[in-house]
Amino acid sequence: KIRAFDTELKLGDQFLSNPVVAGGESRMLPQTFRGVSLTNNSFEDLTLTAGQVSFTKYYNQSGHRRLGSYYGELPGDRDSHHLSWLGGTWGGIEGFTSSLYAAELQNVWKQYYADVDYTYEIDDNWSLNPGAHYYKTVDSGDSLLGRIDNNTYSLHFAVGYKQHTVTAVLQKVNGNTPFDYINQGDSIFLDNSQQYSDFNGPNEKSWKLQYDYDFVALGIPGLTAMARYASGAHARTKAMDDGRAWERDVDVAYVIQSGPLKNLGLRWRNAMLRSNHAADVDENRLILSYSLPLL
Repeated sequence: KIRAFDTELKLGDQFLSNPVVAGGESRMLPQTFRGVSLTNNSFEDLTLTAGQVSFTKYYNQSGHRRLGSYYGELPGDRDSHHLSWLGGTWGGIEGFTSSLYAAELQNVWKQYYADVDYTYEIDDNWSLNPGAHYYKTVDSGDSLLGRIDNNTYSLHFAVGYKQHTVTAVLQKVNGNTPFDYINQGDSIFLDNSQQYSDFNGPNEKSWKLQYDYDFVALGIPGLTAMARYASGAHARTKAMDDGRAWERDVDVAYVIQSGPLKNLGLRWRNAMLRSNHAADVDENRLILSYSLPLL
């Protein structure tokens, strides 16, 4: 890592988290990428980033491998040698952020991303949070996964009252291929990316309702809970043109606030998925975490 003025350069294995390249963080050992990245903060309220990575290390493997795709396996004798990206995030208005990114997975696809998010504090109790995410993906170079022409978006609107938040989401995939992203990664900044399903099948349309609560109002700081239900339809598969699925998730987390175990967190996640074109899933995850301040 090299830092000078308002710019930071990183070389080697690194954690990345942006809308076009983000490592999966759902396991003890997060996904890493090998390459170079550059971040600049010279302009007020604007963060610019660019980079290129050639290898990744999955959370369940000890060695590095070439970048893969969620959509499908590349031909056996071909690899995509790198992913390059350029983007930025601006937050010059209180409560408002917006991002623009462009990326290319060599000989597979080019991907463009934009988002807006605004939180409006009505008063000390009420808040509103509208937002949108949009991806455009097209095949590029040798088109190793065939023709891709995909437009995917999600819209959300959240209403907060004290420690309660209710969120409604609409998401749509337009195209004959799924919305694609790096295999085992989290570079799918769409509102209906759930614990198990992303609702990103070809032509799939989905909606979601979510409820969050912070127990600090009941005198239990550090305890939070979330419940959500998402439903998708009209996904195109090899067997049908109206693939349907729903997923219900529950998440309860507690972080110790003081004492020798301060910042120790425990989280329970439960997911139930039912579908007419994929296997049913009942999944529980128990996650223990600890944040250690180094400075």
